Amino acid sequence: NCLVYSKNKTALTITRVDKVEETLRNLNDAPTSLDTRPDMGYTIYYNPLTKGIIPKHDYNKANIHLNDENLVYVNDQELIRAGYIPVRPGTRNGKLHRWRWGINTFLKRIEEIEFEEIKDGYSVSFKQSGFNAPKNVLNFGSGTAEVKELFDGTKLFDFPKGIKFLSRLVNIGTESDSIILDFFAGSGSTAHAVLKTNAEDGGKRKHISVQLPEPTDKKSEAYKFGFANIAEISKERIRRSAKKIQEEYPDFDGDLGFKVFKLDSSNIKRWEANFDTLEADLINAVDYIKQDRTNEDILFELLLKYGLKLTVPIETRTIEGKTVYSIGLGALVVCLDEDISMDAVNGIGALKEELKPEIMRVVFKDDCFEDDVVKTNALQTLKRYGIDDIKSF
Repeated sequence: NCLVYSKNKTALTITRVDKVEETLRNLNDAPTSLDTRPDMGYTIYYNPLTKGIIPKHDYNKANIHLNDENLVYVNDQELIRAGYIPVRPGTRNGKLHRWRWGINTFLKRIEEIEFEEIKDGYSVSFKQSGFNAPKNVLNFGSGTAEVKELFDGTKLFDFPKGIKFLSRLVNIGTESDSIILDFFAGSGSTAHAVLKTNAEDGGKRKHISVQLPEPTDKKSEAYKFGFANIAEISKERIRRSAKKIQEEYPDFDGDLGFKVFKLDSSNIKRWEANFDTLEADLINAVDYIKQDRTNEDILFELLLKYGLKLTVPIETRTIEGKTVYSIGLGALVVCLDEDISMDAVNGIGALKEELKPEIMRVVFKDDCFEDDVVKTNALQTLKRYGIDDIKSF
């Protein structure tokens, strides 16, 4: 069973089976071109008088010409003399496309097919009577088999959720630009389903997958495969599924990447002075960044404190030997290196003139300048470039 909850029940598109109205969906609206699946570019012969429908693989696979529609198939003269009309998937953007179904699926669901005469021939559609209707979860296939296929036949996870089932939930419960949160990521099935659904319909959905680094059993296949915890399985599943989707949908140019974050305490040491340890506390306060933290750790904490999304574009530049992060096309500029010279400061000013953001904020570490004179001159120099929001920490 799948339990569904909503703050607003009118936002749900799931309905009872007996209340679902039949709709039609075009059969030749597959999102990929014919060269990805030549076997799905068969000809459908349709007789307008008898309503007869005959799909046929009538091309020579060895000599298929995907760049010439007239050479992809050979008309069956007997069918044409009997009143049948050959119907093809058609072209988009100058490229031949394929049917949404393979020929075997077409034959199984032939009773659902409908033809409509249009200007250039016929449009082929299938009855969609249950897209929003409940179905048996078992009918959506095995998630275990999907994970095994991705990981070279190794069973890494017990009872992972299936992609087809999750893709259905994504279809009926989200918009094309929604954010999908999976608070128990497990094998990463939800992220896989979101990426696949985007590839199928051109959506721009984003996914957030949360998983504790729960250790794997040392006797398990997952541990033998090299995964010390479940979170590592989640990450690798997303990587492999993205690669598979790119192979299956070569025309898809959407985002298949992801970032990994680990919840932790602040990178900056808290001031907790104690009378008995005051001298040591003061000495430690000089080095206020925790020793095991990187510049990237600090950078993303700054993003959170500025209220910026963690998915915002980040460009790394080198200016006078110093690493400078340009966030959101120059909306925020961060330099965390030490011994910053006036040449580097002028380089940051030049960056504003290049990127031309409406407002640029600049952040430095408090002890990053060569001396106090450079720090004072840096503030004045940046203001001459029109940068007034300058912070140090």
